[in-house]
Amino acid sequence: LRDPGQTAQKYIPCPFGAPGSRMYATGDLARWRTDGALEFLGRRDSQLKVRGVRVEASEVEMRLTQIPGIDEAFVCMADNAQGEEVLVAYVGVRDGEFDARRTREKLMPFLPAGLAPAGFVSLHELPKLPNGKIDRSALPDPQLRTTSESRPPATDLERALCALLAESLGLSNIGADDNFFELGGHSLLVAGVLAKVRDTYDVRLSFHDFFSNPTAARLATSVEEQVTEKVLGLPESQLRALFGGGVIE
Repeated sequence: LRDPGQTAQKYIPCPFGAPGSRMYATGDLARWRTDGALEFLGRRDSQLKVRGVRVEASEVEMRLTQIPGIDEAFVCMADNAQGEEVLVAYVGVRDGEFDARRTREKLMPFLPAGLAPAGFVSLHELPKLPNGKIDRSALPDPQLRTTSESRPPATDLERALCALLAESLGLSNIGADDNFFELGGHSLLVAGVLAKVRDTYDVRLSFHDFFSNPTAARLATSVEEQVTEKVLGLPESQLRALFGGGVIE
């Protein structure tokens, strides 16, 4: 009210009306369809940019609420330990327990590679303003983890993978069961990790393999399984050479 700057920002020239007419900028995104109808695409203010890729927060929120057990969701940006902006999802779960790993896997088919939220905050109910919108000021800090909270690695392979994941995250060390994404990992880092695993162990893990097994312990199991399959697929002469001529049963 009585703010010329805000008025000019909200009431913009209308390209569809008579010269000099104006239209109100609601912030909604839409497009004309060939049948003449307007198709609502979302809110302009819900578009987030993660490492150069535009993500529609409202679409991520919709996908989250389609997962059984999640009643409501709110997606925003937060800084991780490396000072990078990452997606964080606040979810309202009134009944049952929230499983972040399962939720991230459910989102994978609908998001660009590696752009699932880096952190989740589970609440019984999301705080709201009197108008029904999310009260951002009342949301708790996402507390994206930067230190290990899990057991130390138990095997040489787990130790090597812990060191590899920690190096890619810029951390001194991580535990065998620490989730790579909860410590600030993202798709660009995953690509580097997969390349090093391939070069070191001659094992080709996919992005899906990594997202389904985002800990050193579970990655170690995946690597061991592929190595075992390769060994068992070798000709008998090579197997005898590997095992000193012993009998394999």
